[in-house]
Amino acid sequence: MRVLRAVAVACAALLTTIPTVQGQDNLLSRLMFDPESSAGFEGFYVGFQDGGYHNPYYNYFNNYGNGWHPSRFIAHGFAGMNYALGDNLLTGWEVQGGANYNTSGDESWDAWVLGRIGGTPNERLLVYSTAGLGVLEGVFSWKAGGGVEWLVLDNIGARVELSAAGELGPNDNTNPPSRKGLTAIEAAVGVVWHPGWM
Repeated sequence: MRVLRAVAVACAALLTTIPTVQGQDNLLSRLMFDPESSAGFEGFYVGFQDGGYHNPYYNYFNNYGNGWHPSRFIAHGFAGMNYALGDNLLTGWEVQGGANYNTSGDESWDAWVLGRIGGTPNERLLVYSTAGLGVLEGVFSWKAGGGVEWLVLDNIGARVELSAAGELGPNDNTNPPSRKGLTAIEAAVGVVWHPGWM
């Protein structure tokens, strides 16, 4: 135990000696919760993301004459609003949607309205979860997931999201039949602009 305690103390001391860019506080203090950390993420934001869906059950991505393809690429826009609930807690909403396509020529669209809640361990990092409703490939559906956003510049962020989706309403993609439960996964990376509008 004494050895472990000594190692921990030494590591903490080392971190406090590492300078950060542009004369900021030491690295250890940057990793601590900052009472002003949510400020850079508050207000309106807008952005674009790329990625894809995977639907191994084919209940969304049917054979439209180009063969069976369980996946789609996405090209989505999004916009939303973040509200501070406290020093390190945010809530808000987001609308997102756009084109879904594959290399064989299949094309469709999706659109979502999502609620968001997240935390900001420091002024550059937002970790959040999402849940909401929308339409995927013409089918009324739910979607839930989460992501991480990092402010690369003061008002420009990069984010990564992972979400799950499933049917809620009637499905006209009758071959194969409708299937309830989690049937599609979405992964996306995006760029976010925070213009400072509250």
